[in-house]
Order: sequence, then C-alpha cells, then structure tokens
Amino acid sequence: MIDLEQTKGPSRLSQTAVIMMTVIAGLFGALLPCGLAVIWLVYRFEGPLAFGVGLFAGCALSMLKVYLMERALSRALDMEAGKAKGYASLQALLRYGLTIAALVGAGLCARRWPQAVGLYGAIAGTLTLQLASYITSFVLKAKEKKEKAGRG
Repeated sequence: MIDLEQTKGPSRLSQTAVIMMTVIAGLFGALLPCGLAVIWLVYRFEGPLAFGVGLFAGCALSMLKVYLMERALSRALDMEAGKAKGYASLQALLRYGLTIAALVGAGLCARRWPQAVGLYGAIAGTLTLQLASYITSFVLKAKEKKEKAGRG
C-alpha cells in the first residue's frame, strides 16, 4: 500500500497518505452541509457554527493522525524487526491517546462554550479517518486494477 520510494526524506508523504488526506478534506466538504441540513431541518443538537468548528477540528486531527502514522511507519521500516514492532505499537497507543485527549478537550470546550465548539462535529470529524481508510483502499485497488488492465 505504501510506496517506499516516496517515504524517503523527512517531509515527503506516500501516495496513500496524500490520498487519505485528500479524502478527509473531501469528507469535510460533504459532512458539513449534511450536518448543517440535519441541524436546520431535523434536530438542533448543536449550533451550526459549533458543528462546523468541531468538524474542522476533528478532520484536522484525522489528518494529523495520518501524518503521524506515516512518519511512524517510515521510521519503523528503518529499524530491526523487534524494535520496529514495539515502536509501531507505542506510536499507535500515542495516537489513540491523542484522539482521547482531543475529544475530551472538545467536550470540555463544548460544555464551556456551547456556541463556539461542537462535540458532535468533533466526533464526526474524528471518524472521517476510518471512512477515509476504506475509501483510500477502494481507490488504490481500482487504480491497481486499471494499471493491470493497461499493461495486459
């Protein structure tokens, strides 16, 4: 899935990471009007601005997690197998901790400033990472199938 040639160097991202971040940005663009429509037409669970801010923060967190995952993977590839497994596990644990801390922070901000930050938007933004991984997998498989058809 990860193009090892593109992971060389400190700031270069793989094709997979770039696609995932693009998908997350696209999901933000799709979820924002959907969430606002639900708020205005069905159920006012939080203010429109608060939802948008929360969604943006959650999507930004998802993009940060993609970057951290990419960086951890590229560093783990340069380690020996035993160290790499421990390093990758620690990095995954730290990413989960970052997610928990961000959602707790969003919840506290939503409680203190309910019109400025929305917890539901932050949760929806955080979940875009899982959805983006499925979409990215589908995109990469379709791209691989297209390349095979072009060769054969």
